[in-house]
Amino acid sequence: MYAPHVKLSPAALDAVKINCRDALFTSAITYQSMYITPVGISAVNSAKDRGDLVAFRTGDGSAVSEKAWAVVSWLRNLWLDYTIRRDAIMSAQSIAEIEAVAHDFSNHGPIPYDAFEIETELAAWDVTNLDGMANLPASVQAIIDAMKGA
Repeated sequence: MYAPHVKLSPAALDAVKINCRDALFTSAITYQSMYITPVGISAVNSAKDRGDLVAFRTGDGSAVSEKAWAVVSWLRNLWLDYTIRRDAIMSAQSIAEIEAVAHDFSNHGPIPYDAFEIETELAAWDVTNLDGMANLPASVQAIIDAMKGA
């Protein structure tokens, strides 16, 4: 991309860092978008948050949505990796160090579940055991009502 043997001024090196950081971000977003849309991310976070708020149980008695948690973990790992690589670019002292940072995120593999699989799992959640619980936050009660079709 750049000539690694050329000595750049600090301002020029900073400009290269910014360009490479932006390209890295584009690579991460492109990889993520191959598997999940922003709407899918919202649904996954909603499923995860519902599990965080109350001990919902799936039909087989297991704790919160394992599929949602697997996808959340995949997303977190992808963006943690991005952050580590971004920091390596921004702290680089040479073109060679910048170019040594990979922009390929395929090491994360495909997303473990798609939004449809998660929604199918959530449809099996049993929220009837939460009826009558006192002092539930309004946001939790709204989720319970929505899941029960109230």
